[in-house]
Amino acid sequence: MLCGEHPFDGEDVPGLNKSIKKGKLTFKEKQWKKISKEAKDFIRDCCMVNPDERLSAGDLLTSDWIQKFARKPAEKPAELKEALTNIQRFSAASKF
Repeated sequence: MLCGEHPFDGEDVPGLNKSIKKGKLTFKEKQWKKISKEAKDFIRDCCMVNPDERLSAGDLLTSDWIQKFARKPAEKPAELKEALTNIQRFSAASKF
């Protein structure tokens, strides 16, 4: 939702599903170059396949990326401002 594309690679739906099931994230440079390292780390933490390795919602709320906004609620970085537009673009293009 941050850049308008999912972080999984696949030429078709079966290939995409395979990447998702393996938890193989691919942050393509063109689409993800404006997204911060902290945001990408947050996404990685959310997409852990093994439930024992996956962070809880409470743990995710303490991530560096979320805390950056919690401390400065009035400031909205460019990646957050673009998120709504990108969510709409992603929704229109996604078959899921």
